[in-house]
Amino acid sequence: MKLRTIELRNFRGVGHCLVNFEAGATIIEGENEVGKSSIAEALRVLREVKASSNRADIKALQPAGRDVGPEVRLTMTTGPYELTYFKRWLRSPATELTVTAPAPEQHTSDPAHERFLAILRETIDVDLLTELDVVQGSSLSQPVLARIGALREALDRTGQAAGSSDELLGAINDEYAKYFTASGRENRAFLASAEAVRTAAAAVAEIEGQLSDVDALVAEHSEVSRRLEALQPQLAAAARGCDDLRRRDLELGELRDRVAQAKSSLKLALAQQETARRAADERRAAHANVKHRAAAVEAAELAAKATSEVLAEHEERLVSLRDAEKRARAARDSAARVAKDAADAASLVRAKGEAQALDARLAAIDAESKKLQAAELAVRDNPASDRALQEVVDLETTWRVAEAALAAAAARVSVTPLCAKPVAIGEATVTEPASFELLDDTTIEVPGVVRVELTPGAQPVDLRRAQEAAHKDLAEALREFGVESLQALRARVSARREAERERDKAQSAYEALLAGQHLPALTAQAADLKRRIETLAKRVAAQHGAEGATGADSPSTHTPEVAGPPTPASLSEAEDCAHAAAINAERAEQELAECAKRVSDLVAETDRARDADIRANSELEAANHELETVTASLTTARMASSDADLNADLASATALAEACSGEVDAANARLAMENPDALAQDLENALALVKRRETEIEQARNRLIEIDALLGDRGSRGLADALADAQQREDSARASHQRLHRQAMAARLLKETMDRHRRLAQERYVAPFRERIEALGRPLFGSDFQVEISPELEVVSRTVNAQTVPFTSLSAGAREQLALLGRIACAELVDPARGAPLILDDTFGFADPARLARLNVILNAASKKTQIVVLTCQPDRFDKLGSASVVRLPRTAQA
Repeated sequence: MKLRTIELRNFRGVGHCLVNFEAGATIIEGENEVGKSSIAEALRVLREVKASSNRADIKALQPAGRDVGPEVRLTMTTGPYELTYFKRWLRSPATELTVTAPAPEQHTSDPAHERFLAILRETIDVDLLTELDVVQGSSLSQPVLARIGALREALDRTGQAAGSSDELLGAINDEYAKYFTASGRENRAFLASAEAVRTAAAAVAEIEGQLSDVDALVAEHSEVSRRLEALQPQLAAAARGCDDLRRRDLELGELRDRVAQAKSSLKLALAQQETARRAADERRAAHANVKHRAAAVEAAELAAKATSEVLAEHEERLVSLRDAEKRARAARDSAARVAKDAADAASLVRAKGEAQALDARLAAIDAESKKLQAAELAVRDNPASDRALQEVVDLETTWRVAEAALAAAAARVSVTPLCAKPVAIGEATVTEPASFELLDDTTIEVPGVVRVELTPGAQPVDLRRAQEAAHKDLAEALREFGVESLQALRARVSARREAERERDKAQSAYEALLAGQHLPALTAQAADLKRRIETLAKRVAAQHGAEGATGADSPSTHTPEVAGPPTPASLSEAEDCAHAAAINAERAEQELAECAKRVSDLVAETDRARDADIRANSELEAANHELETVTASLTTARMASSDADLNADLASATALAEACSGEVDAANARLAMENPDALAQDLENALALVKRRETEIEQARNRLIEIDALLGDRGSRGLADALADAQQREDSARASHQRLHRQAMAARLLKETMDRHRRLAQERYVAPFRERIEALGRPLFGSDFQVEISPELEVVSRTVNAQTVPFTSLSAGAREQLALLGRIACAELVDPARGAPLILDDTFGFADPARLARLNVILNAASKKTQIVVLTCQPDRFDKLGSASVVRLPRTAQA
């Protein structure tokens, strides 16, 4: 089976994607979410799911937010069939199958689906197709190769057959399945037989238990009757004790009332005391607040005076700094004008130099362009390329092979001279033993002695026709290039190579001179330079003769004089002047910036001083207002109640609270002497005991009623007859189960015997598979690499450097690599006519760089026999896979 092309539309996030597969290795690479895994998924659902399906996983294929149907179109060859298979799901479902070879066929809908599956079953092993498809995230798992019939057949041919008893083993497994499940446990029929025995035995035990229950019920009836008689006097005694305790509890009620009244009086006295204390505390706090406000007014007056002084000082300094800033700005403007004049003079000199260099460069580009045109003309006039030479060499090789085959089929004549006379063989003369193929009529003559005429028989027609056709093809190919021999063609190829070298050399020089630019742009640049030179010359000429501003006392105002338009020879002097003027302008700019910064800082400080002065005066005004308020409030409170009255009220409330507290303590002491808590517990326990006795009596009476009813029911059942019937059913079920058990044990023994012999055979027939994995893995793991293979064709362990490690204990990278080797070995062992492509979706994520390089070599070798499709978002993993064709999926492939 070979994939040729696949086309996806509206498939998950893929709007449209078309991929061509090579017969060897194809690498499909791209960023995440561009549709690589969708290609592998499309191959699976195209094969497995009908177009009419509405399964959740098919609905998930529809692009988010778009009411369209996912589509997949596949072209492929399998066995003698060449076909195109198309499906669309969800929206207007459709299935189309077009077979173009060996005979045209067209199918649609479900018949197309069934015919496609039938072609697959006819030409390949579908299990092989499944196991060679490595789904993303499953590369660490070993493939289930033992179920692949094509692999078993291949191993049967290369090793000792292990599948010749499949039909007998199938019959044994069918018999075994009558009694046991695949895991070796008893199946439902076997378990049902055993359950029937247990059910019958349980029925016998139940009836026997019922008979023993009757005796137990009679004994329990007597016991419950005796307990009921004893409970009656106990209930009467508990009731009398409960009445006595209730009377004592009533007597303590008066003492509890007196305690409650005393506590109420105490609570009222404490509230009056708290009110008096709060009033006295508020009066003291009012006196302290007046003193505090007066001190705050004094502090605010001092702060307001200090902020006013600071503000006046800052405003005076600000006037002086503003004058200095104006002088610095004037000096800066003067230095900037001088620097601009000097820069224009230097720019003029520099522009002239650039114009001369650009003119020389354009002249060199023109010369190289002419060389390039001449070389390209020479290449175009000589069609004898390396590829053409290789084709002619192949034709000559084919002709020589055909001649050799014809000569091998012809009669061979050996001639040995027996004397000194020469022997003439056709046009040649020999004096030594010689041999030749007899292809045409030939004369052998010894002058004066003998003449022999040799005529060859009929030559093989196919060989003669092949030789003539090869010679004709070679002659036509030589005529096409206007030469008579392969040597002449090689000379023309050498001439073309020389022309190509000259062309490449001229092209490199041409591109180096362009340096990534375009010729029209360079021409336009030269014109711009000329216009710029004219403009600068006029500007410098206008400036010539003007005196530069000088200032001996300030370097920032010094400007060098420019004596006329400079020439190319004075570029250094012009640049020095421009540099010095620029430094002076920069120094003046810095001085202006520093002055402006001092002004800005002082303005900010002045603003802060003004804000502080405003806040200080506001705080003084607020402090005066607060002092007036608290003073007025204290005066008003004193008019309502003097300080002495508040202190007297507090003393009176305190004495009353102390008296009430004494009364509460005395009442509590009298109540405690009667131990009310113990009395309450005794009363609670007595009430619970009465309730318990009443409940026990009721329960005993109810149980007697139940026992009487049960004894009446047991007497009407006929339990003895029921026991005999149950025992007979148990004997019958047990005999049936024993027969089934003997049959099951015989089937198990036969299956275990056959499985043991089959395992022994499998151990011999897995040898070719093990040898193939070891041969593939030695370049990867080393020359002493060995594996142990189970009868199910799984890697059990790996041995390297005399260290044997179970497969499950290996690193993730080693497990992934061994699983891949198993798949490649399977693909190479299977008959190519029944093979399937190896699809690797995002694998080798656990391999180090050295292992990756060797895996690329292994895949390259495997691609000679097996079609390989690699899907990856990490192209560097497979950049050393030599013969691979690379398909890059762009981000635009998404919907």
